[in-house]
Amino acid sequence: MKQTKWLLLLCSFCAMLMLSACSENSESTSAEPSETQPSDSTGQLRMIERSELSTMDPALAFDRVSFNALNNVMEGLYRQGPNNQMELGMAANRPEVTNDGKTYTFQLREEAVWSDGTPVTADDFVYSWRRAVDPDTGAPYRHLFSGVVKNAESILAGEVEPEELGVHAPSEKTLVVELEKDHPYLEKLLSLPIFFPLNQKFLEETGESFGENASTVLSNGPFLLTEWSETGLAWDYEKNTHYWDKETVKLNKATVDVLKEPSTALTRYENDEVDWIPASGNMLANFKRPEEIRDYPTSSIVFIKFNLMRKNKPSPLANSNIRKALALSVNKEELNALLKNEAEPAGGIVPAGVAVSPVSKKDFRKENGSFLNRDLQLAQTFFEKGLQELGQNKVTLELSGDDTESAIETMKYLQTSWMEVFPQLEITIQSMPFSKRLKKDATGNYDIQLSGWAADFSDPINFLEIWESTSPQNRSNYSNETFDALVEEAKTTTDEKVRWERLLEAEQVLLEDGVVVPLYQPFMTALSKTNVKGVFIHPAGPALSLKWAAVEG
Repeated sequence: MKQTKWLLLLCSFCAMLMLSACSENSESTSAEPSETQPSDSTGQLRMIERSELSTMDPALAFDRVSFNALNNVMEGLYRQGPNNQMELGMAANRPEVTNDGKTYTFQLREEAVWSDGTPVTADDFVYSWRRAVDPDTGAPYRHLFSGVVKNAESILAGEVEPEELGVHAPSEKTLVVELEKDHPYLEKLLSLPIFFPLNQKFLEETGESFGENASTVLSNGPFLLTEWSETGLAWDYEKNTHYWDKETVKLNKATVDVLKEPSTALTRYENDEVDWIPASGNMLANFKRPEEIRDYPTSSIVFIKFNLMRKNKPSPLANSNIRKALALSVNKEELNALLKNEAEPAGGIVPAGVAVSPVSKKDFRKENGSFLNRDLQLAQTFFEKGLQELGQNKVTLELSGDDTESAIETMKYLQTSWMEVFPQLEITIQSMPFSKRLKKDATGNYDIQLSGWAADFSDPINFLEIWESTSPQNRSNYSNETFDALVEEAKTTTDEKVRWERLLEAEQVLLEDGVVVPLYQPFMTALSKTNVKGVFIHPAGPALSLKWAAVEG
């Protein structure tokens, strides 16, 4: 599903991104034809990842790593192509659309089958989508159906049954989707894992273990998932010979190992033990082969978020003055220099390059400006006022995050700088594996969390709606009626100018409340052997596509 959307995880700092949640460019700014049309070579690709694989259940997937794995093992009606354009997946052709734009009729590919040889049917989509919106499933990305597919909002609210969702299967290969209104980015949504089909019989046979190990995953995409260890620290992709477009798939196999220490990954790369690794600034400082450096644009943001409630009790961070004090004391430029990131300090929660105004044609980030810029004097004033309101002379808070090198460095920097600026503040640090942090986040068992979000699709709403009071991604217990109303109007208005204005206003309200502090917008960098072609990284949605990859020679 959100945070969040390898995003939000392909380099050491991107390991903090959650997903999807899950915008658009190719492998490099000058991709050669061989990268979009690999040669007939096959072979094996050896890759490194920074975080564990937590789940292969499309409804429960929440992080970037799971999104990437699902994108290579499964397929929805659409998938992102090499140049980030939407290509047909399980859909045989473009849908028939009614004049009002509310009803789409898809014909599925006759040759589309699951990896056990059974057909992929329209009922597989109906079953999967109903399961995703069922409140009992607890799908983190269920909100993507709301306001899009007919009756989804009422189902999520528990007012009607999932069977009332606007999706039907009049025949085995015909899928009818009814919408609440004509939707401008429907294709992008339908390429996301939560909209993937599921084989009901297989899922019911595997029961609660579905998506937890390689034997409980059924594929309809380019690869099979194999050799997935119980720790989630290693897995393999093997070519799916039942895939409808298997002729395009050149790789026989790709192996993935999780290494959290960049220096260890670099050593393995230099020893020719792996072919493709995420890279950080420290790793590149003395690297002598520029032809092996790959740069990818992202639509990700790394941030810290404050939890207003913990263990059903108000946190000191429920006090807006304490939040604003911490937010205004962060030196983003100094942090970025310390990490040697391929990144830019972030002025807002919506990254640059996500969307442009329908009127001015300005980028959202440039038009809305920069928020929470460092102001130590004002920060100290806010902190003193907050202490007075709390009736305390000292505050102790926990800062949690991943156990990657850059996450630990970031937390240590924040701990030191905050405690220097505010003598009455004590910060403790807790680092942990990515999967454990996700569980900690899901239960709201944190004070301050180092986190991130990567776009599921290219629109500012993707970064704003997660902070709505009703959003399943809102694990900060934040609620602001003005913010909620602005986001809701942005979702429902058909006036693009008004929609844009509400999105700008919503971000202003959110950041002025100080519940989230954007730190930086990362760029993705990797080291890749020159004989590796066609590994594509998408800035939004599931990032990694191996369908067109090849290892030559």
